[in-house]
Amino acid sequence: MYLSTTDKEVSRNLLLYRYNQIDGAYYNARKQGLKGALYPMVTFTGIECHNKWEITFEEIHRHGAIDYAIYNYVNYTGDKFYLENYGIDVLIGISRFWADRVHYNKKKDVYTFHGVTRPNEYEDNVNNNWYTNIMAAWTLEYTLKVIDYLRKNKQDKKIINLAVTKGKKSMERDN
Repeated sequence: MYLSTTDKEVSRNLLLYRYNQIDGAYYNARKQGLKGALYPMVTFTGIECHNKWEITFEEIHRHGAIDYAIYNYVNYTGDKFYLENYGIDVLIGISRFWADRVHYNKKKDVYTFHGVTRPNEYEDNVNNNWYTNIMAAWTLEYTLKVIDYLRKNKQDKKIINLAVTKGKKSMERDN
């Protein structure tokens, strides 16, 4: 709905805001001992400045919203340049975060998220919130489709620069 009522440059600039803060998001993930990009809840520079880190670590559903915004923006506007030059960086960073944040339950042969806050933000430290699980799985699949698109369109240099290998690609698919 939002994309149908506003100038596409506004949406693009909001997404570029996330892209421009990717270094801080990688820093945030490293600070938690994780790979990938952990986008902040509260920031001026991309580095989390919320006074309670456990909250920002549990409220990870925002990453699904970022990825879905990229998907909607590209599909609504047809702006492949954004996807190829900026969006893929964010998608891969968040996918790596999801893949490292998830836990494998060997007994049930499933991947699970422990200790997350639901999107309503009133119930925290829950396991396997439906929205978080669905959006993480969706993000991984969408990112793989974008990687395939980039490879088919001779954007291998970008994929190489982001250090995406066949092994890492299959790891992302499994998570």
